[in-house]
Amino acid sequence: PDVYKQLDIRTLFFIFYHRPNTLHQWLAAQELVRQGWRYHRTKCIWFIRRNSPEEHCAEYEVGDYNYFDYAEEWKQKQLSSFRINYSDLESDKIHTRAMSSPSTSTR
Repeated sequence: PDVYKQLDIRTLFFIFYHRPNTLHQWLAAQELVRQGWRYHRTKCIWFIRRNSPEEHCAEYEVGDYNYFDYAEEWKQKQLSSFRINYSDLESDKIHTRAMSSPSTSTR
């Protein structure tokens, strides 16, 4: 629904990480993808490019990214010259069962 387009980014991350395997998680994930975020399946973290990649090929790219730190500080952080393998990213068509939201007992 359009209401997800109006939610703050931190609210979308809260819904994603605290409502696993629900329609709400799927809707939050769809909105994050719409805004340019990509989900890293291995690290269970959302990334977004800060600028164009420094290097890229068919298998990976290297560049500067923001990521959402759900485990430590519950905020966006930066990575510079970080390599992302495309095979580790969830496709743009997200399915909640493909995502493994880690439990966050302190949140």
